[in-house]
Amino acid sequence: MEAFLPYVSVISVALAIYAAIRTNRKELKEETKNDTVEMTTLIVKLENINAGINEIKSDFRTMKTDLDSLRERVARIDESTKAAHKRLDEHCAIDHGGQ
Repeated sequence: MEAFLPYVSVISVALAIYAAIRTNRKELKEETKNDTVEMTTLIVKLENINAGINEIKSDFRTMKTDLDSLRERVARIDESTKAAHKRLDEHCAIDHGGQ
């Protein structure tokens, strides 16, 4: 019976090593799966952020175009106002005898 003890010990150690390796593989697969899910979630979030940034850029370009248009209009209105003011000054000068 004592002759079988070393064999039983070796078989027990071999089974323990096998169980440890199998458990380690399962854990590694689970970690890989979890990492993949997390990475996919991050990629989706980054794509959404990128889409938001692109939308903001588009809105900014539109606002810039509108602002340029408003600047032109204000410049024309300013020149028109100056011309009207000059005409009023000339008109008032004629009506009041140059005073």
